[in-house]
Amino acid sequence: MKIAVLTFVLFLCTTNALAEAGRALPANGRSLSYLDIDTSVLLPYDTPGPFEWISATPGNLMSFGRRIKPMENYAWLAGIAASSVLLIRYDQQITRAAQKL
Repeated sequence: MKIAVLTFVLFLCTTNALAEAGRALPANGRSLSYLDIDTSVLLPYDTPGPFEWISATPGNLMSFGRRIKPMENYAWLAGIAASSVLLIRYDQQITRAAQKL
């Protein structure tokens, strides 16, 4: 378990160091990064803070709800919901069978 945690921490540090290499000068007190869409287009964006996802989650969920157009995707959403319910219901049985195997 300790090795897994150490590996994860090292991965985060490495990923952060690689991300720092692609950042430009600070803009508005934050780092400015570039999203490479293809070889000819670079889109600048403000790099989010480490815990900014917490405050952004409610707005992101509301935005997601407006964009998914439920009537067009009803069959897909129903399939996802049904499979989630089945997996939650049989999770323990699946885990035990996998451990026996």
